[in-house]
Amino acid sequence: MNAQETRCWRWNQEPPRAQCVGEAREIVRKTLADWGLIALADEVTLIVSELMANAVIHARSRVKLTLAVNGAYLSGEITDHGPGWIPAASPEVADVDSESGRGLGIVAALTHSWGAAPNLDGQGMRVWFAVRKPA
Repeated sequence: MNAQETRCWRWNQEPPRAQCVGEAREIVRKTLADWGLIALADEVTLIVSELMANAVIHARSRVKLTLAVNGAYLSGEITDHGPGWIPAASPEVADVDSESGRGLGIVAALTHSWGAAPNLDGQGMRVWFAVRKPA
């Protein structure tokens, strides 16, 4: 693995198929194995799964997954091109009986840092995360 490396994958079908979430999980595991970072596979697979599912459910547009390794961190970004962005993308406390509403809380708990921002063209948003690589 290079000290710095970036890989991107795109799902261009609109609306995206639900299967792209599972495909993203497989991509994460394979990429982390290729990069010698398999110790991060469970955490990063769950993070990407949550963010991809949000993009599929809420944006209903093409989606891009980017993974990068740089220095002490592995970072990722999910970009969608939905009709807008959610400025209050933050973890919420889900009702104990709710079937949803926990994803961003999981992302916040598993990452060193994360955030969301609108795309520069004003269409959709990107949600990024960073996790510290094992020593």
